[in-house]
Amino acid sequence: IIDTMEQIFTREYHLPNYQTAVIICGKGSGKSYMAGLINTYLCYLIMSFKDITKYLNEKYNTDLAPKTTITLLGMAPDAIKAKLIVYNSTKRFIFDNKFLVDKNWVPDPEVVNELRFLQEDTETHQIYQKISVMPGNSSQTVMIGYNLFGGVIDEACFFVEKNYDPVAEIYKEFNYRRFSRFKNNGLVTLISSAKSSDCEAEKLFELASTDSSILAIRKPVYD
Repeated sequence: IIDTMEQIFTREYHLPNYQTAVIICGKGSGKSYMAGLINTYLCYLIMSFKDITKYLNEKYNTDLAPKTTITLLGMAPDAIKAKLIVYNSTKRFIFDNKFLVDKNWVPDPEVVNELRFLQEDTETHQIYQKISVMPGNSSQTVMIGYNLFGGVIDEACFFVEKNYDPVAEIYKEFNYRRFSRFKNNGLVTLISSAKSSDCEAEKLFELASTDSSILAIRKPVYD
């Protein structure tokens, strides 16, 4: 897992050097663990910046409003599994990390339908919402209206319904919204065990050979 994270986050300030990561792992290899860890690390990165929107505007010519709330998603084939990624994995990783707790880079305990990270503006002393981490199922509508920096689609090969793979449209919408707000920044990660060569995750895995914005990693359990 550490090797995988080091491959992804290699840009300046350890931001993701890819906009898509496709990770195909064997069953029992800790996929859901990694899904929660990636979103936790993205929270850490965003909180590390005094104002990441200012940095991205100046460095990458994005057009973000100051103090924009950045959204991360934890998605899965059904709502229960999506909530497990956000609340059982990501939240647990955050509160188990002494550095994050000591910095008070933790979600508001009074909010139950998302992980809401608040921060005080050092100039105005106003409190604003810096990050929202939300669960999502196979519906694309969960993305509407949010500034999506990234997130995880867990069990990406297991959304298939008969001959239709909703991940194709989910990924397309997810990546479009990420790019429209943050350009070549942010990270959409698809994690799954292998199921079918026809699923969207496997197609993106193949596309990685010609698309430098996609990182493809395949890890059997015995590795």
